[in-house]
Amino acid sequence: MRRVVILLAMAIFYMIINLNIPASVKFFAAVVELGVVGEWLRKEYKFDGEYGLFLIKSRKGINKINEVALRYERILKFFADVSVAVAFGLASFLIINWRPAKERAAIVALGFFVMLLISLFVSPYALDVILSTVGIKGIEETFTGEVNLVYPVMLFLSGFCGFISYSLLAHGVTVVSALYTMLTTGVQQEVHEGATLLLPGINLPFLEGILALALILVVHEGAHGLLTRIARVRLLSSGLVFFGFIPVGAFVEPDEKHLAQRSIKEQERVLAAGTGANFFASILLLLIFLALVFLTSDFYKEGVVWFGFLQFIYRFLGLAFALNFVVAVVNLLPVPFFDGYRMLELVVGKKIAQPLSIALLIALILNFLPAIF
Repeated sequence: MRRVVILLAMAIFYMIINLNIPASVKFFAAVVELGVVGEWLRKEYKFDGEYGLFLIKSRKGINKINEVALRYERILKFFADVSVAVAFGLASFLIINWRPAKERAAIVALGFFVMLLISLFVSPYALDVILSTVGIKGIEETFTGEVNLVYPVMLFLSGFCGFISYSLLAHGVTVVSALYTMLTTGVQQEVHEGATLLLPGINLPFLEGILALALILVVHEGAHGLLTRIARVRLLSSGLVFFGFIPVGAFVEPDEKHLAQRSIKEQERVLAAGTGANFFASILLLLIFLALVFLTSDFYKEGVVWFGFLQFIYRFLGLAFALNFVVAVVNLLPVPFFDGYRMLELVVGKKIAQPLSIALLIALILNFLPAIF
């Protein structure tokens, strides 16, 4: 009986996402259907969760994390330190003071190389995917800004944390200037929103978007889990997150009180690892995407029966590498609930991090405003 219900739910879901109706209505209908199915599955199998979301917990995930963390401890610590360098640029030389000066210089240099690779190779492709999918121009302005030396200098001095913070503030000032001009002179300047929500079914392909976001969470949380165990902090649980019958991510639950008592070095590594993993995943997925396009280019001419499946894979890989990049950069914003805030707070203290986070929250709201007017 359970299998029949699940198969029926899948069939209804497939019908919904293929209906010729507005995207917002389709999104709402799919969410309601998945929510109802998720609640039934949660109660039927007695899973933890609520509102259609439920967790499938397993010790196997923790055991695997422990095994990998133990085997590759030195490599993972090095990876986390490079991730700090990518996050904070030249400033990271002062942050990763737990290493000798020569090692720090080498790590910062490698961080510069990774930033250059991401900026010149991943970023243009990722923004093309996002712009063609979401269809707003302001995001490109937020990430790239005008062609001047300020942005590369910010990236060099303070990594992607400083880069995205400055970009958001700069576009926020542009929005305020346009609003002031409109209110005082009545002249309305064309200003695009610099931020938007990415929602499967609304401005992202539904199924491909969900799977890409799920992959992002698996990569991000897995990296956090590995460095948490290297810091000798206990993982309370791990597993998969489902909404309805669709996996939407993974989770690791560390002992937060124990983690907060660890050294700044260990906390920085845990926090940086998630974003670093998303950056490296974006590079790897882009290479796979380009290789697949190259290897299957003749299929356009020959007309393969299963070309529809290939298109699905293209969309999934394209969104996966693009969203890994976007999520990695945005997660470095020093605002509450983002890793960037906790990373900055560990370095400069709450008295400096908190006012900066308030300013950036205001700038973030300003970046959304043009979409309303």
